[in-house]
Amino acid sequence: MTVEQERELLAPFLERASTGGILVVGQVKAEIEARLGRSMALSSVYNLLHRHGWSVQVPVQRALE
Repeated sequence: MTVEQERELLAPFLERASTGGILVVGQVKAEIEARLGRSMALSSVYNLLHRHGWSVQVPVQRALE
C-alpha cells in the first residue's frame, strides 16, 4: 500500500481515537484484515501504526485487594 492508502485505512480509527475512544490493537487488526480481505501479522499492524505516528499505550490494571 502507498502511504496515502495507509492513511485512508487508518482514518476511521483516528476518528474514534480523537473522540476519546480506546483502540485495542487486536480489534484494529481484525478490522484492517476485513477491509483488506487478507490476514496480517500483528507485528505488521504495529509497524503500520508506528509509521503514522501512533503510540501504543497499555492500561495498567490494579490488583484487587
